[in-house]
Amino acid sequence: MRHRLTDTSIRRLAAPEKDNRIYFDRLLSGFGLRVTANGARSFVLNYRARGGRERRLTIGDIQTWSTTSARDHARKLKRKIDVGEDPLGVLEADRKAPTINELCDRYIAEHLPRKRRRSRIEDERLLPIIRTALGRRKVSEIGYTDIDRLHQTVTKERGPFRANRVLALLSKMFSLAVKWRMRPDNCVVGVERNPEPKRERFLSPAELDCLLDALADEEDAQAADIIRLLLLTGARSAEVLNAEWRHFDLSIGVWVKPHSLTKQASTHRLPLSDEAMELLIRLHGKRSPASRYVFPGDSPMKPRLSVRHAWDRIRAAADLDDMRAVAHEMRRKHLPDRCTRSGKVGDVVGNCARRSGRVERCQIHQSILLWLRLRQPELTSRR
Repeated sequence: MRHRLTDTSIRRLAAPEKDNRIYFDRLLSGFGLRVTANGARSFVLNYRARGGRERRLTIGDIQTWSTTSARDHARKLKRKIDVGEDPLGVLEADRKAPTINELCDRYIAEHLPRKRRRSRIEDERLLPIIRTALGRRKVSEIGYTDIDRLHQTVTKERGPFRANRVLALLSKMFSLAVKWRMRPDNCVVGVERNPEPKRERFLSPAELDCLLDALADEEDAQAADIIRLLLLTGARSAEVLNAEWRHFDLSIGVWVKPHSLTKQASTHRLPLSDEAMELLIRLHGKRSPASRYVFPGDSPMKPRLSVRHAWDRIRAAADLDDMRAVAHEMRRKHLPDRCTRSGKVGDVVGNCARRSGRVERCQIHQSILLWLRLRQPELTSRR
């Protein structure tokens, strides 16, 4: 039996003793009022989706919707159904759509293990920023404005460089979201990154004097040796910290860096200078048989993770407060032709340059190179 549903009549319709009952409207087929045993009343629409499946969509309760507005809304839904749409299916898909938190979880499970350890650590530091800002929102609903606003917020709160790293991570995550069919596009595209001016910092001979003195006085002898090896080889700090004795052939003076440690992800053979050899031979003589690492950490089975605290003391003692990165400015700017037994500048340019291999990008400071050649023995002779 159909009823003429009005704002007055829907309140007088009897509630069933259990479960619920649908009172269908006389004016619009499929539109009705559901009344539960406890008296709750909501407007619903019954329809058949493509394929003949019967569906029931809840429009809303009578406190929110008037009968007329609910009936008008049901008419609009029926027009969509007539052209093959499934309104309830759309709602269900939206409820099941992955959130940013779920995207982060999948990124950690499937993509993060493929990255090198240093990159994994950096991503793990950035992901909480993304989760806090966007975590509960659906991946499909995030737009350009949301990303740009987050980038500006992180810029103000954590600085331009950290904001750019967050943006790069988001770009990768949304590229994967497209691949995983969570959304059709990458909403990070077009967001303008903060400018990152290149650091042009050179140590003067006097500053290098102070650095060598600070290394000699440093209480953490292992950290001092790590920085000495950085100076003598031009290697990256991660390469030195994770170096294993099996990577070195001390009989011919070669360091074979495995592809897993190099930024270029390719194996690199580095001829060692006499001074680097002297330092490594000394370290080899007092190595721990339980560790395969040149610089073991608290556990001999793991490498040392960082020399940050020691470096902070060293640069403070040497009055080099503006050199925050551990020997980063030194690796490409000060060392080229003293890091190799062959004496060929090209061998070290290959070690110190970026992937392009362009010599001019090494920014070699020739006056300091000359001074360093005169001071070579001091790097290893100072203890």
